Amino acid sequence: MRAGSVAFSLLVTIALLVFGDTIPFIDPHFGWIAVGLALVVAAIVFVSAATMLNHSRPPNALKIAAEQKGIPFHETLDCTDLPGRLFRVGSNIETFSVVDAREMATPFVAGNLIGQYVDDSGNSPRIASAFIAIPTTRSVPNIVLLRDDVGLLRRAGLSLNGRQRLDLEGEFGQNFSLYSPVGSEREALYIFAPDLMRTLIDTASGCDVELVDGWMFVYSNPGRYQNEGALDRIIRTVERVHDKLGRLRAI
Repeated sequence: MRAGSVAFSLLVTIALLVFGDTIPFIDPHFGWIAVGLALVVAAIVFVSAATMLNHSRPPNALKIAAEQKGIPFHETLDCTDLPGRLFRVGSNIETFSVVDAREMATPFVAGNLIGQYVDDSGNSPRIASAFIAIPTTRSVPNIVLLRDDVGLLRRAGLSLNGRQRLDLEGEFGQNFSLYSPVGSEREALYIFAPDLMRTLIDTASGCDVELVDGWMFVYSNPGRYQNEGALDRIIRTVERVHDKLGRLRAI
């Protein structure tokens, strides 16, 4: 039970006892004194419970790691300039607990977002997601990687018109589907080869990925990057993506 509820319940109980007939030997003229004492007790309960809650709340591991590495961290940050679908087509989008490393040698943005989207059925689900946004530094096809259950991009009404489905190598085709524009099959399969897929799963298990307008966006379950070591895994993923795309010219 929350501290406010406990305090309110205590106050109401004492007032009923004093002003009702539950305890007939209490003089009603002294009722307000009892109520005043109840208010003091309620305030003590509320402050004590709130203090215990604040002390028991775990620290933001992503914030601590970002500060240690000298990367800017923002409790909230307007990221609606990013071209990813979850930033571009939703409404009431809020982006929070964000690491903004766009000025670093290996640039990226990572954090959490929540917004409202219209899907194919006309519903407007509110979707929460963790995300990594990675600038690709070069033009890449509009490739999409989707997990086979109802993932975040599908729920946000993503259309796959004009894309063909490709078979991923190894066991990854059992849980993910890869879609690319016609003529971009070779690039798509090179980018999402087993080495990058393993890295993505380690960092953002069950993710959806889209490449659009010079960015790669990795979307996964909300709160994914709040645990210890998350920032190191994000950076390894970003480095792997930059390496893959840097060598894309050679294929």
